[in-house]
Amino acid sequence: MLHDIYYIITPRIIQQPVKAVPDATIALRLNAGDINTHLFQIAEQYLINQPFCLLLQLQEQLSIDQANNIIAFFFFSNYHKPGGTPQIILEGENEPVLQAGIELLQQSAKAQAFPVVQFTLATTIQNRYTSDEKPAITAIYKGWLQSPNISSDILYVNVSQLPALENINQALEAEETLLEQQNAGLFMLKKQNRQLRKQVQQLELFCQAAQQEISNQVSHNQILRSQSQATALQNYYNSEYEVLPLWYKRLGHIIKVFIGKRSFKSLFSDKVKKYRD
Repeated sequence: MLHDIYYIITPRIIQQPVKAVPDATIALRLNAGDINTHLFQIAEQYLINQPFCLLLQLQEQLSIDQANNIIAFFFFSNYHKPGGTPQIILEGENEPVLQAGIELLQQSAKAQAFPVVQFTLATTIQNRYTSDEKPAITAIYKGWLQSPNISSDILYVNVSQLPALENINQALEAEETLLEQQNAGLFMLKKQNRQLRKQVQQLELFCQAAQQEISNQVSHNQILRSQSQATALQNYYNSEYEVLPLWYKRLGHIIKVFIGKRSFKSLFSDKVKKYRD
């Protein structure tokens, strides 16, 4: 597909594996307080070949356990992570509850090695339709395709039954096929733009990984330079041993020979093993 499409579905309509929809994302609409093992099984068994994200309905304050369960979905390999950043769509009317939920989810995500999460509020979403509005969906998508302007408009479709999802997607694919037949140059331009956007996301992911590696190295160096036990031992060595006169150190080596801790030949050659096992 030449545009991002989100098909919003509820778990109750998923009774069998969802047929893969290329370049589309399933938005699994859940009540944040209802996440349980069964929902993980649905994602594992029925969405295995399809990218998906969560659309969470937040009506009351999240608990830390609920937040951890939500973030656990990120570990699915097919969870939607544009540019390596997991995405969550939030739905709710209570702004303080939404804000508190975002903060708790961010905290949980960082604790589980996801430093950044992309949150989208449902109230800011445009171009959201129901699957019953097929003529309107087809018309707006056709308008995007035929426009000479390159855009990144996103389409959201609430789906009540899985057959409706396939029906809508086939109609949109037909519009793209028609554009390719009637205006191959424009179709190719939009296709190349789509591919370039994906490449940019991949490069952003590599950049984030490099920045994280640099940050890790900086932290490691800071630890090494801190007043750690290793630093204390090094300081002790420098101040207590290195200041001793050379003759004193050599006498110590001779004493080690007499008590059997060091070989006699090692006093005269560095090639000989110094210390006995």
